[in-house]
Amino acid sequence: MPENEPSPVDIRCSEACTRTGLTILLLTAFVFSLIPLWREEIVGKELGHYIQLRNNLTYKLDELDADKDWKEFPKEQNPDERELSVLVKYEWGSKKNVDPAPDVAILSSPTAPITPPSAPTALTVTTPSLTPTILGDIIETLKELDDGELTALVHSTSYAPSNSIYKWQLLRIRLLNNKTSKLLEDLTITEVRQLAAYERLSVDSRKLQEGGKRIPLSLTIPEVGIEQATLLVEAALIGALFYFWLFQSEAEYSPSFPASATLFGAVSRTRTSHAVFLILIFIPFIAAALIAWQSFSDSKINIITAVLMLIPSYLILHRARHPIPKKSKCSTIIISSE
Repeated sequence: MPENEPSPVDIRCSEACTRTGLTILLLTAFVFSLIPLWREEIVGKELGHYIQLRNNLTYKLDELDADKDWKEFPKEQNPDERELSVLVKYEWGSKKNVDPAPDVAILSSPTAPITPPSAPTALTVTTPSLTPTILGDIIETLKELDDGELTALVHSTSYAPSNSIYKWQLLRIRLLNNKTSKLLEDLTITEVRQLAAYERLSVDSRKLQEGGKRIPLSLTIPEVGIEQATLLVEAALIGALFYFWLFQSEAEYSPSFPASATLFGAVSRTRTSHAVFLILIFIPFIAAALIAWQSFSDSKINIITAVLMLIPSYLILHRARHPIPKKSKCSTIIISSE
């Protein structure tokens, strides 16, 4: 058999690598299609966090209205028109008058006269108040809602009520512009109530934070979440790449490698075809790396799968650039057809 003619080993390895290569390309295309879904998943969770912060503002105001010390604040001092920075420094606490225990007579000797106890005096005891904590929580919630990255990310989602969020931000800016310091702590309780009641969002924040993307993998496998789907597809990609590398290594032991009319003969024919082959080998890793970057804040396991995918890609690349020398193939058993 001429050296450039494919042997049965060349044909079988070429067919196996061709089928595996097509499978790798299909799986890689599926991984690329998951990138925008991951984007929507992350943004949806951030939207849920944003809505939760807006709801927390309302809950904290209700908690403040139910607070005993807040109710006892002198109404003539108009507490709702005071700034948060002033109210949080106020000496809150319920003051009570408590009578001390009566003095106990101390006997210096059996014959010493008994000293009469002193008259009781009223002591003032201040019990801790929850009002400063509630006011501090309101300030922290307002600061979190002022996070520019959070609001920008929320605006980028396709199903976010962007118009309502934009109007709410305009109201907050307008209220702050009326302040000399432009600080959130200088908003009054009345202004905070105005913000809490303005443009309420009816989206379920818990559902958004849990994530709602479900992906059908096949007719027999039920729908799975986007994280599970990504893990399954990337695990299949890693297995397919290792399978390709094994048959690539097996084909190189053939004395006629790279034989004509085989996959490796075609990709090694010109420098362009060889370069395209090397680029295609690293496309699965690029897709996995983009998924890991997109989902970095939500799923760290995608970083691991991307690194694992780099291993077989490098092995295939190394084998393609450093094939087995011809002289080391003499001990290989070649299956010949009759």
